[in-house]
Amino acid sequence: MRRLAFAIGLMASLTAAPVSAETMPAASDLLFETRDWQAVAPDATLLYRYQRGGDFNSERMRGFSDTIRLLVTPGASADVRNVQVEMFPSTQRRPAGPFDGVISNPILVLFLEQHLQTLVTALGANPRYLRNAIRTGMREKVSVTPVTTTYRNESVPAWRIETQPFIEDIHRDRMQGLDALRYSFITSERIPGRILSIDVKAVAADGRTLLHEALSYDPSGS
Repeated sequence: MRRLAFAIGLMASLTAAPVSAETMPAASDLLFETRDWQAVAPDATLLYRYQRGGDFNSERMRGFSDTIRLLVTPGASADVRNVQVEMFPSTQRRPAGPFDGVISNPILVLFLEQHLQTLVTALGANPRYLRNAIRTGMREKVSVTPVTTTYRNESVPAWRIETQPFIEDIHRDRMQGLDALRYSFITSERIPGRILSIDVKAVAADGRTLLHEALSYDPSGS
């Protein structure tokens, strides 16, 4: 698969929005420290569409598409939730969760763990090393940009967080082009669960997409 078409219509546009340096949040705060349930009903279902594709090592790592469904119920206090997970029920069902008493949406952790498994399969690399490199990139090699996106036919403020954690990695020569991986996260407090999309892509020098993993919130599943 040379190109991965992945869109469900809720991100019609992304435009930069002005913000002062004093109000620019840290990427780690946006992704890991926010209380994500403000726009989520006490009993809700959050549906995410996942796809993986690209030209990298197709014999060992096939592309596929499926869904991740989160069943969200009230927790012990107003700002926490209990979350049951249905992960890849159609093609690659795997156990995940549950998550009890969480303030943050576990979809980010679920996606990153799936992505880590993809990288380990593709490269045969040490998962701890890859995980630490991604964590470091999300702390130290990251940009945060205010944007405006479209959700349910309305313009809403959002943040785009981007990083390329492997671009200067000391072992990048062993990554067979995946050192070019660019990670992009779109979050908004106006979106139930805050995570609108995650996009991870590596493009080769000749323009081929080596690996593309993407996740997007589907409001029709709520």
